[in-house]
Amino acid sequence: MIKLGGVKTLTPPPPSQQHRPEWIDANAARTIFTLSRATLYRLAEAGKIRTTSLRERGKLKGRRLFSYDSLSRFMESRATGGEGGGHESP
Repeated sequence: MIKLGGVKTLTPPPPSQQHRPEWIDANAARTIFTLSRATLYRLAEAGKIRTTSLRERGKLKGRRLFSYDSLSRFMESRATGGEGGGHESP
């Protein structure tokens, strides 16, 4: 638990623009965006977020990474209220 400005929060704040990574793994995406691994893969399959796989030639398994910017844009597109409105359906 982290305390920010007198308010306790369960997740760490998102990285600042200066230190924001371009690509993050599923664990970081879950921490920053509170999206489950299944949701991340479903969004990637639907083409709503960008993803890449780091895999050695000839290997079956690799490391799946997700674009921080595409996740951020997706979350912003789902936001409601405030400036810019948002969408109601998932």
